[in-house]
Amino acid sequence: MKNLKLDIGCGGQKKTGFIGVDILRLEGVDIVHDLTTFPYPFEDNSVDEIYMDNVLEHLPNPIKVIEEIWRISKPGTTITVAVPYFRSHYAFIDPTHVNFFGVNWLLLLSRIM
Repeated sequence: MKNLKLDIGCGGQKKTGFIGVDILRLEGVDIVHDLTTFPYPFEDNSVDEIYMDNVLEHLPNPIKVIEEIWRISKPGTTITVAVPYFRSHYAFIDPTHVNFFGVNWLLLLSRIM
């Protein structure tokens, strides 16, 4: 597929122009997949852009998720990841959050991958 763009964990609010991936079959979800099941249903080096908005904090193994994103990404893929800051009130009010992130968490991963 040319110019494959994924909104991973999109819920019912898929980003325009993206393929929505989520565990729940909601409106806007194009591919139903449990993000704790590996590998993801995409070929190596096949994705041009990845968007994840408030997803990693819900997953038990965020490093494995990042490794999987790395696997499916083409060289030069744009990857956007948003998570609540660990000191934020919103990081702790949701009981489904299992991970907490500081400002340098993803920066550290970018140095070792």
